[in-house]
Amino acid sequence: MIAFGGTGVTARASGLNTDYRIDHPHAAYSAIGVPRITEHAGDVQARFMVRAREALECFDLLGRVLGGLPGGDISAPLGPIAGGASAIGYAESPRGSNVHWLMAGPTGETIYRLRIRSASYANWPLVTRAVPGNMVPDFPLINKSFELCYACCDR
Repeated sequence: MIAFGGTGVTARASGLNTDYRIDHPHAAYSAIGVPRITEHAGDVQARFMVRAREALECFDLLGRVLGGLPGGDISAPLGPIAGGASAIGYAESPRGSNVHWLMAGPTGETIYRLRIRSASYANWPLVTRAVPGNMVPDFPLINKSFELCYACCDR
């Protein structure tokens, strides 16, 4: 799993205790206490159980977050951006970790480069490892249990 770069539910269903919300907390994530939910079998049922437990946990997280929202502005304008400046951002999505790297153009008003590593892109190689030894009719279920997005991998 680690050698292939698995992320999100796929990784957590195989016993890897990884979650960007916990490993790289930002904003209020360190204060709200996101639990680590894992399974160890790495199969369709394990991926389902992680998703189901995380979905139930989301209701609790939403209740805590919405109950403690402060008043004030919900957005702020960005200041000027230096030409050639770059930034990296990452987030835990429902499919796993997404990483975005952006470089501003020469004047800072345009995008010169953008690189997106979606969770689906990271998890695709793992489907080929999950299928051997199973019956052909099981492939659609195995494939869909990874919940991969074809469009997320469009380059």
